[in-house]
Amino acid sequence: MGRLVTIQQAAAVIKEKDSATALTPYIIRTYIWSGAIQTKMSGGKYKFDLAEVEKMNRMRTIPQALKEFKTKNPDTALTEYELRKDVVSGVIPSQTLGKRLVSMDDVENFYGAGGEKSGSSRERKGLV
Repeated sequence: MGRLVTIQQAAAVIKEKDSATALTPYIIRTYIWSGAIQTKMSGGKYKFDLAEVEKMNRMRTIPQALKEFKTKNPDTALTEYELRKDVVSGVIPSQTLGKRLVSMDDVENFYGAGGEKSGSSRERKGLV
């Protein structure tokens, strides 16, 4: 097991590494309560392996994901409506913790480097 940290420490480390992250102490707490992050109690505080949370550090809300994607791909025609539609339909995996969170890795893989959807819609949905 790696470095054990509290919720506040993890949020600070992640925010320092990725200022646009959607992982707030509240969302980290929600992951703990749902059992997605394994914890230990120490001195009345939850402590957990920082590496578990660092895996999630590129999580964004849909508007944040669109803004970051458009920054990297300024010629894209992607709209918030289209991104939200793909997330809600399950084509792009998401987690709902008050707001829908998506991984930037999933968004970038789905839309490709040029800002266009990769493959046909049947391929993207895993129907082929």
